[in-house]
Amino acid sequence: MNIQDLSFPLSFSKESLEEVTKIQKEKLSAKGRIDLRKTLTFTIDPFDAKDFDDAISFSVIDKDLYEVGVHIADVSHYIKKNSALDLDAFARGTSIYLVDKVIPMLPEEISNDVCSLVPNKDRYCFSAIFALDSKGTIKEEKYSKTIIHSDYRFSYEEVQEVIEKKQVKEYNKDFLFAIHTLNTITKNLRKDRIKKGSIEFEREELVFELDKKSNPINTKIKVPIQANKLIEELMLLTNQKICYHITKQLNKKLCIYRVHDIPDKEKLKEVSHFLNKQGIRVNLNNNKTIKQSINNVLHFAKDKPQKQIIENM
Repeated sequence: MNIQDLSFPLSFSKESLEEVTKIQKEKLSAKGRIDLRKTLTFTIDPFDAKDFDDAISFSVIDKDLYEVGVHIADVSHYIKKNSALDLDAFARGTSIYLVDKVIPMLPEEISNDVCSLVPNKDRYCFSAIFALDSKGTIKEEKYSKTIIHSDYRFSYEEVQEVIEKKQVKEYNKDFLFAIHTLNTITKNLRKDRIKKGSIEFEREELVFELDKKSNPINTKIKVPIQANKLIEELMLLTNQKICYHITKQLNKKLCIYRVHDIPDKEKLKEVSHFLNKQGIRVNLNNNKTIKQSINNVLHFAKDKPQKQIIENM
C-alpha cells in the first residue's frame, strides 16, 4: 500500500489556500497581550525540526528568583472555527510523521512559518509564566496570551554542549546563565517528581539515517540527554499547572484530562514472576509500593544486559 491509497487528504482546498494568503498579510499587534519581545527567548528542538511550536523565555527577577515562560504557538488566533482551514484540519485530525517527511495537518505556510516560533520574528503565543527559585519552588504563576520574539534556535545537542562545557564562546553570557539556571531548576523538579512517585522511564529510540534519495542506509539508537530532560520537565510542569488552573476556574466536570490508568494487576503479576527469576523482588501491596518498586527495578536495570527487556515489560 502506498500513501495515495490511504483515505488521508494530501491537498488543501482552494478556500483554505485563500485563507492562508490573508493570514500571511496580517500585521501583528501587542494589543490584548503581554509583550515579551524584549525578554530573552529561545527554542530547543531536534536538529532537523521544521516547525517550532514551543519556546522558553528567561529573566532574573531577584536573587535566586527567576521568571521562566513556556510559550506555545497561538494557532487558534489564525484558525477560526468552521473556517476552510479548520475543516481541512478536522479532516486530517493530525499531522502524519514519516521517516523522511511530514504530511501536515495545516498548510506549511501556517505550520512552518506564521505559527512557527522561528528566530527574529514576532509571534503570537499562549504562555504559562512562572516566578520560581532554583529549587523549582513556584512563587507566582500567570497564564496569558502573549507576543514573543525568539532570539535563538538551538538543537538539543547544542544545549547539551553548553550544559557539559559550562562556557561556549559563540553564545552570550545571558544565554549561558539561562541554560545553567534552567538545568538546575529542572533537575530539582525531576528529583521532586520522582520522589512523589513518578516513574523514571528513559526509553531509547531507534532512528533511521537516510541517503539523498530518502532510502534508509543505517540505524542508530537515540538516548535521551540532559537537554531533553530540561525541556521535558518544563513541559510537564506547564501541563500540570494549567490543569490545576483550569480546575480552579471551571467546574471539574467540564474538564477532560489525559491521564494514565493504574497498572493492570495480572500484568504486574507476570512482570513480578519474571523479575523474581532475575533475583529482583518487588512489592505489589499498594499503589505507593508499586511505584517505588518499579523505580527501584528501573534503577537496577540501567547498566544491565536485560535493561531493554525489563523497561519494555
